[in-house]
Amino acid sequence: MKKTRLSLAILASFSVALLAACSEDSKDTAQPAPAPVVETPAATPAPAPVPAPTPTQMEVEAEEFKTDTREAAQDAKEDTQKAAEDLKEKAEELKEDSKDGAEDAKESIKERAEEIKDKAAELADKVADDASHAATATNDAIKEAAAKADEAIQNAIGGDKAE
Repeated sequence: MKKTRLSLAILASFSVALLAACSEDSKDTAQPAPAPVVETPAATPAPAPVPAPTPTQMEVEAEEFKTDTREAAQDAKEDTQKAAEDLKEKAEELKEDSKDGAEDAKESIKERAEEIKDKAAELADKVADDASHAATATNDAIKEAAAKADEAIQNAIGGDKAE
């Protein structure tokens, strides 16, 4: 700082001497003037430097950051685990629902098959009864036709046996 002030003082004295020599007012050749001693006011003190963070302060901040990061990571991990468990539970529920749905469908098919089986049995019985009635009716018709044919034959060959 002292060297700076001294350099500025010397520079200022040479500048004044040079100005005087170059000035139009004085046409005489100017003798170099002895360098006047110029006292410059003391420079304002530099602001106090901001204290650099101490290693302990930096370590504390780093620890706080690590702690915050760990907590955030732990929270994210817990949220992920919770979401995974929720998805597992939903999957199990859907699996159970699909099993129940399949069992319900199976039961429904069984019931429908039983109904169809019963209906087929009823229809088979009805067909058998109808066939039986048809056979009986056919048998009766054959007997009647045979009786009529026998009577007609008897009438045609000789007529009356009773006479």
